[in-house]
Amino acid sequence: MASSGTYRMVTARVSPMVELARWLFDRYDVPFSEECHAPMLHVLATRAAGGGVELPVIVTPAGAVWTGARDTLKGVDALSPPGRKLFGEAEDERAANQAFVEELLDRLLTQVRRFVYHHVLPNKQALLPTVTFRAPLWERAFVGRLYPLWRVLMARGLDFSPQALADAPVKIEEALALVEAELARRKTPFLGGAAPGSLDVIFSALAGPLVFPRNYGTRLPAVEDLPDALRRFVAATRARPAGDLVLRTYDATRFPRS
Repeated sequence: MASSGTYRMVTARVSPMVELARWLFDRYDVPFSEECHAPMLHVLATRAAGGGVELPVIVTPAGAVWTGARDTLKGVDALSPPGRKLFGEAEDERAANQAFVEELLDRLLTQVRRFVYHHVLPNKQALLPTVTFRAPLWERAFVGRLYPLWRVLMARGLDFSPQALADAPVKIEEALALVEAELARRKTPFLGGAAPGSLDVIFSALAGPLVFPRNYGTRLPAVEDLPDALRRFVAATRARPAGDLVLRTYDATRFPRS
């Protein structure tokens, strides 16, 4: 893909929305630099870059600002050349794919983070190397030394209310079932056909923290270090068609930078 200049990506590196942006930029050969921050502390940097709290915040070479997953998808689709358009070529195909992706976003964007963090936040030893990877020194020190405070801020930001926590696995199940029904309808190994396509990549990035795939674009806690309930959930999700699709898509197409 022809692209003039480097895109600046302000991130919390472990975020699945950030993983989606990195993966799409790599897939479409869009040059970018990533500025990594610890979750929650990223807000200082994303607001300074012209965005808000949503991740990632991407500043284009022309100075436009994309905020969050939806802006990223719209921007990459606009950059993608004919024959490789992110959402497809014909108008009916594009409309169907955009509607499908919107259903995934509605069910996964917040819920995956809420569900996984709720389980992992109590385990500082497992989580700290993940959330502070490549963050500025002061952010690593803040999270490391004031972990109980950071944990409270994360829980508040992600809304760990009883109702929200109860809704999270329900919405995640709806997304997994949606993908499995679409796979069954298409009768192909991937949503994109014989090989992974854009829908596979979008779903796999958003659902990555549910299966802990190899080749995720940054370090994740080891599965054996996860709390029992989350480890059982990961194993069960890996064993079902939607989870297997994520693993196969990562194995086939994701080759992250170091």
